[in-house]
Amino acid sequence: MSVKVTDSPAKPIYAAAKRFVDEALRQDGSMFTSGKQIWSSVALSDFYERFVGQPEKLGKQCDRNMTAAGPQR
Repeated sequence: MSVKVTDSPAKPIYAAAKRFVDEALRQDGSMFTSGKQIWSSVALSDFYERFVGQPEKLGKQCDRNMTAAGPQR
């Protein structure tokens, strides 16, 4: 059963949730990079290799890894 939200104080929250579903879940995008697919299999493989496949200390090493990743693929 769906609920219509018209003049509810929660209306902005529902709008943000809808945008998240549409952009991040349905289009592999992001709330912060509208219209760009950022969660491709190539990007996820790269992320996994850098952070899961090679565990390291947080901080400077993490910053170096993100810088080395370069622009979105």
